[in-house]
Amino acid sequence: PDYPEERISYILQDSGAKLLLTQEALGVPESYNGETILLDGSRSILSLPLDENDEANPQTETTADHLAYMIYTSGTTGQPKGVMVEHHALVNLCFWHHDAFAMTADDKSAKYAGFGFDASIWEMFPTWTIGAELHVIDEAIRLDITRLNHYFEENGVTITFLPTQL
Repeated sequence: PDYPEERISYILQDSGAKLLLTQEALGVPESYNGETILLDGSRSILSLPLDENDEANPQTETTADHLAYMIYTSGTTGQPKGVMVEHHALVNLCFWHHDAFAMTADDKSAKYAGFGFDASIWEMFPTWTIGAELHVIDEAIRLDITRLNHYFEENGVTITFLPTQL
């Protein structure tokens, strides 16, 4: 959401996004004509009651070769470049991460990287897929090593990856 509107519009158009998850405080670019789902506020999809057609665990025809996510890099031409990652690659990353760091459901992990940085995938998905607890670090303490350390100690964070400057 911190990206300039031009960049957001470009990414939405380039990716062919048909559905945008958003929040009340965030604007939707005028050029976007797909569907939006509001995640907070009184008109949130989460505030709507379930109906008889809702499934607790809907079936899907997704396979390992289907797209899991698309993330945009800065691009060498100045335009963002979409990188597509399939499910099998994401699952492989998660299993490797669990093994390499002896991660369990008892861990508490921190998501420090920005959402637009591919390292954020490494922080989130292995944590979710093992059933561990994920703490999204607030911008107010990200660069304050003393407050960040206090947060980790206070919340019992057991695993995180920090940039070299920290």
